Amino acid sequence: MNSLRMSAILCTGALVVVAIVTATAQTPRGPNSKPLVAVDLASEIDSVQGRILRMQMTTYEPGASNTAHSHKDRPEVVYVLSGKIIDHRGDVAKEYGAGESFTAGKDTMHWMENKGGLPAVLIVSTIVSRADRVDDREKGITYARVPIRAPQHAA
Repeated sequence: MNSLRMSAILCTGALVVVAIVTATAQTPRGPNSKPLVAVDLASEIDSVQGRILRMQMTTYEPGASNTAHSHKDRPEVVYVLSGKIIDHRGDVAKEYGAGESFTAGKDTMHWMENKGGLPAVLIVSTIVSRADRVDDREKGITYARVPIRAPQHAA
């Protein structure tokens, strides 16, 4: 009887351990998304007809800069992937480093430069008209031509 009682206690203990492990085991999680920054398009441009959303990786080598330019009708969101970039708006200059983001809206006139010793790599998302998607030479930046494609959906 003693061994039967001991077996029952051990089985009960084992079931309790299994229940605790099962309850505390992590279930698979989905992706972790962190919104970085957003621009309200309705307050920036009258219509999105004839416009594209473009995401690009822009690299400013040490000492590189662009020229002052406006973002009227061209709202932009910038995320600094690595390095540091200085954003100049009028008399105000602000440095952004890896993991930081900022926007340029319809009232923004600015220019940027990299005064550091390492390249500044930026992920830039902007809405531009189809007509000027490559004509950004006034900003001192050149782009490779990329075909515009319809969104692809998973099957």
